[in-house]
Amino acid sequence: MAELWERRCDLRHLTLAQITELLCPALPGHRVRAAELLPTGLVNTNYRVELEGLTQPVVLRISVRDPATTLREARLLARLPATVPVPEVVYAIEHPTADGWHYAVHGWVEGQRLADLLPFANEREALPLARQLGEILAAVGTVTFEQPGFLDTELEVAQPFDSAVEAYLAELLRLLGSARVTERLGGALGSGLQHLVADRRALLEGYREARQLVHADFGPRNLLVRRGAAGWEVAAVLDWEFAHAGCALLDLGILFRYHELLPPGFAAAFAEGCAAAGQPLPDNWLELARLLDLVCLVQLLDAARDDAQMVHLRERLAASLACCA
Repeated sequence: MAELWERRCDLRHLTLAQITELLCPALPGHRVRAAELLPTGLVNTNYRVELEGLTQPVVLRISVRDPATTLREARLLARLPATVPVPEVVYAIEHPTADGWHYAVHGWVEGQRLADLLPFANEREALPLARQLGEILAAVGTVTFEQPGFLDTELEVAQPFDSAVEAYLAELLRLLGSARVTERLGGALGSGLQHLVADRRALLEGYREARQLVHADFGPRNLLVRRGAAGWEVAAVLDWEFAHAGCALLDLGILFRYHELLPPGFAAAFAEGCAAAGQPLPDNWLELARLLDLVCLVQLLDAARDDAQMVHLRERLAASLACCA
């Protein structure tokens, strides 16, 4: 469904000379041979760059929305457990260039997006990937912080929440009460979502103190997979720009947003992977995850810029309401 979404920030179009200048501190002595603007991602600008003297390309990743993203992301990738596959960080600039560029250089990872594979994957191919994803998210959840909140470039909580779950639900209710979202949802759907939150928020009581690392965009378009010797495997988890300290159920909700389109047994295999990695899920984990994903869906509805997006999001929210009711 990623084809429905427009970019949230304009692309930064660079000349070959500009790319060469940015890469010089990271990879001195290697002349840029070719650069390709990558179509993936909705916020930052990414170039695949080939350099003379290097056998593998690199990715030039330029921050657009939040200047601190590249440095925070680079330090976060270095802190993750080895069992979480991520791109290698070759270089991350600590201070902006004279022209105001904030950027990092990552190693290139071969693979295709899980979003492109899943519609054609059979159970034999998909279920091992689901188990791997469970193991990976369980490993991400072992990274914890003193309190929930948004992180600074030193990976300290700079904007703390009293409770991540309560912060998510407060944002959801704020948006549901806004004029724009009210108009876009229509009265019945908006009222139904508000009643659902009031009726089900007690189910999240046990997660009030959650302060785990949350990717916050752990969807199939940010997961690279490739065919290995034993079958399909997760090659890399990309785009950590929204990562924060919070409740891991948010990532589960994003991953299983289109649960009805996933191969049979995908959710069960994912839960098996979590349990095998020492992070068993409660029996009602999918219901709780869908409840938190309402926050993301309503944020997307608030930001939507065309009718197709709004229609799709209303349908998705109505389906989520029916599943949780």
